[in-house]
Amino acid sequence: MKPLLKDFLRGLAKHKGKFISVFFIILVGTAVFSGLRSSEGDMLLSADSYYDRTHLMDLRVVGTLGITQQDIDDLNALDVVDIAEGVHSLDVLCSGEDKKAVKLMSLSNDVNIPTLTSGRLPQTSDECVLECFLQDKGNYKLGDTIAFVDGDGSSETLNTQLSQTQFTVVGFCNLPQYMDLNRGTGNVGSGEIDGFVLVPDSVFTVAAFTEARILLSDAIPLDCFSQEYDVLCQQATQQIEVLAQTACQRRYDEILAQFGGFLPPFVQLEVPEWYIVGRETVVSCVNFENDAQRIGNLGKLLPIIFFLVAALVSLTCMTRLVEEERGQIGILKALGCQNSTVLLRYLIYALIPTLTGSLVGVLAGEKIFPLAIMKTYALLYEGLDTFLLPYNWTEGLIAVFAGVLCTGLAAVFASYSLAHAKPERGINILKVKFWRVFRKNASLSLKYGGSLSMENIVATFLQNMSGAVKTAKNHKVNKTKKPCRNTVFLLKNLVVKSRVHKLQKLYANSGKFRKTTACTSPATLQLK
Repeated sequence: MKPLLKDFLRGLAKHKGKFISVFFIILVGTAVFSGLRSSEGDMLLSADSYYDRTHLMDLRVVGTLGITQQDIDDLNALDVVDIAEGVHSLDVLCSGEDKKAVKLMSLSNDVNIPTLTSGRLPQTSDECVLECFLQDKGNYKLGDTIAFVDGDGSSETLNTQLSQTQFTVVGFCNLPQYMDLNRGTGNVGSGEIDGFVLVPDSVFTVAAFTEARILLSDAIPLDCFSQEYDVLCQQATQQIEVLAQTACQRRYDEILAQFGGFLPPFVQLEVPEWYIVGRETVVSCVNFENDAQRIGNLGKLLPIIFFLVAALVSLTCMTRLVEEERGQIGILKALGCQNSTVLLRYLIYALIPTLTGSLVGVLAGEKIFPLAIMKTYALLYEGLDTFLLPYNWTEGLIAVFAGVLCTGLAAVFASYSLAHAKPERGINILKVKFWRVFRKNASLSLKYGGSLSMENIVATFLQNMSGAVKTAKNHKVNKTKKPCRNTVFLLKNLVVKSRVHKLQKLYANSGKFRKTTACTSPATLQLK
């Protein structure tokens, strides 16, 4: 076993180029496989962590006649609800030449928590926080004063809904519901919202809230992209729908009471409705999930191509290696090694670079590829600033198994095909001997000054062949039947015995051989 080990290590050093080739092709294949297939899960995990950290709303309730404080209290009383918070919002235009359309929203500290990028949160009613998108698009900076007007360019309507319309910019932030560049639509300007502005809730003078944002009790421990989370949201929605029937009728009675129980002829009032929606209506959440699924679909196809290339490279390297060590394989088999031993030798040779390349590829690929992909998508999703990159051991083991399968099959195929290959059919021994003797005698004839005639060449050939036959007759094979080194030579000469005598007789009877005075070489002697 020790000599075989030394020979194996010597083979590794001799064929280190093939070793490195297999190592790197398997490294790339496993890195792409595990990295791409882990990217989808890492993207969704990073987004879920960001949503939990900023308390992104699980459900949103919008009423056709608004949401009252009593409705908020009833929602908080439900067991499935952790926090229910009323929010004011209003679509306005920025005063100035550009007239940017923004959504003015009340600041919240419990649901949809803003992430500051610079400055601070508002402390007084005349301060506001702008989103980072407006900082670049609107050329705003800290300390600037910003004023708002309604859709027709005046402040008369806003004065009935806001305590003031002019604010000082004290900070810039990102909101989790606006993680991408899409800000939705509004009812002012061109109909497209350019950004959002956060102000204290005391700025709004309207009693009814625009909507209610809800955090569910058991939602944070769950993956928001899982089926369990969807089931939890469905159960909460059913409970809120039961509550909505009572709340809508109460809201209708309150408005009716404001008119003294009788509606004027020009007023049409219907029982309000509640619309309960989840994160599927948050555009940035849906877009990010779709992008993650696209990466996952890419990870199902592209790594197959890399593994096919790895299999071909491994097969080529192992085939060349086995072909180059054909003689070594013959020596091993002559020493008594079985085909399984030879096969195991090259299988181990293939597994060493495969296992090392697979491990390095998995460890590096599951960090490099997801990070590169998420940093690229961070250009579109500015709010996502933290990336979680855990190791996905399931995908890593699949990648290692695929790499071992590729090179293992290549090594087995190359070794098996050589071990069971039949030798090529050789040429006739007599033809080889004849050509060697013919060439030798032709050179001798010229060396001794003889003429290069067919008679001289054939005469010398017959003399040499006749001497070989006589030598074969004088030698006897050892009675112990042990092979000797001259056995093969004797058998070859005996085979051509009959043909030599036939040639001697044929040319002797023809009378074409005669002694010449111009040639003194042995080839000029007349054959008797």
